[in-house]
Amino acid sequence: MYRLERQKMSGTLTASQVKPGVRRSKKYTTGRVCGFDACETVISVYNKKKFCFLHAPVSYPRVRGHLPREQEPIS
Repeated sequence: MYRLERQKMSGTLTASQVKPGVRRSKKYTTGRVCGFDACETVISVYNKKKFCFLHAPVSYPRVRGHLPREQEPIS
């Protein structure tokens, strides 16, 4: 990758190489199959989970500062 830098006097742009430090994506074992019975979906080498998207257990992200609908104050 290259980054553009502006020359002070001429007003032209020149490219310089970006400093190293970009991490590569972590890879997992190739040929893994979904852990659900009778599912033969091959899991991507970039996916660390044991199940495919259809069979993965439901997980909800933590949302800070918001109450679940059951705990919202009644106005």
